[in-house]
Amino acid sequence: MNETRSSSPQKQQKQHQQQHTNDMELTPLEYEYKQLKRKMKEMTEMNIRLNKDYFHAKKKIRTLTFERNLLLDNIGRLENMASDDSDSDIYSDLSDTDDDLDIATFSNSIVAKSKILKRLAVVKPDMATTTVSSAPKRTKLTRMSVKTRRVQPIDRDSQGNPKLPQQIGVLTVLNLGAIVTDRPTFHNERYIFPVGYTVSRTYPSMIDPHSNTVITSTIVDGGDAPRFHVVAADMPHEPIIANSATGAWTVVVRRSNEIRHRDHSNSASGPDYYGFKHPTIANLIQDLPGARDLKQYVWQTFEEMEPRAAKGVMAAAEKKRGNLEQMGSANKKLPEEYEEEEEEEEDLSLISEL
Repeated sequence: MNETRSSSPQKQQKQHQQQHTNDMELTPLEYEYKQLKRKMKEMTEMNIRLNKDYFHAKKKIRTLTFERNLLLDNIGRLENMASDDSDSDIYSDLSDTDDDLDIATFSNSIVAKSKILKRLAVVKPDMATTTVSSAPKRTKLTRMSVKTRRVQPIDRDSQGNPKLPQQIGVLTVLNLGAIVTDRPTFHNERYIFPVGYTVSRTYPSMIDPHSNTVITSTIVDGGDAPRFHVVAADMPHEPIIANSATGAWTVVVRRSNEIRHRDHSNSASGPDYYGFKHPTIANLIQDLPGARDLKQYVWQTFEEMEPRAAKGVMAAAEKKRGNLEQMGSANKKLPEEYEEEEEEEEDLSLISEL
């Protein structure tokens, strides 16, 4: 055993001596080439490590930026609720089911309202989940600035109307709905909420941790305001209904994470999941009859992107849809190449709006 240990350093020393001898036998050009080759290998390995670090840092920045924007949105919503006395009516149905909770006493308290918002779901006898959330945010700041947004080409019929259903990004647009012009709650400065608007997409199931499902998002007429109706294909009799798109999709994200024991923030951007932020979908909604009659909505400018850019964006979206459908077990970590494809699609989307 001791002989083996003592022979190992001697063997390494002999190898170094042999290497040195071989280097001495090389011509100056061969020796220089060998050194350059060795440095190239080291630089390549370093480049791979730096690329991985850069990718993970960029992913973390995107996550933090999204959570920051969501937090600011929630803060603004709570401030609007505190400044609007009529908001106390939103919670009147809760006081009927919980006698020890006096909403009127805390109608002007942000702390009390934040506690109420945490009580997200109230299950009714028909198994529908009604989410307590504020109505779509109506900003009281100065009117938003407008920039030209680029959209992808749309298949249209002989009358110029978009053919439906149509695939846009990861969403399938099933119905564009109809704009409500006589009630201001059905739009704000940024978005229009047409009654009947319907989109669907693939998403991890809320009842089966090993599969995905198709979730359909719809806007229905709630009378005083729109209601955001979300239903999963594997839970057709248990729709989620909320006063905002974010409220409805927050329930979906939370349940999907809980069944997979994910320790995530459960934050969700309703306008993203409903497709309101997608330039092409926003353009289709703005083209509906009645959009010009909306007083609060800020008219946006769109232009069709170049064929080459459109082809790249649609190809990236197609890859992402395929990966979503092929994942099978939605609780598995996405492979790095899939994450890179997601990043590529986001970059192309950003480029399309420049």
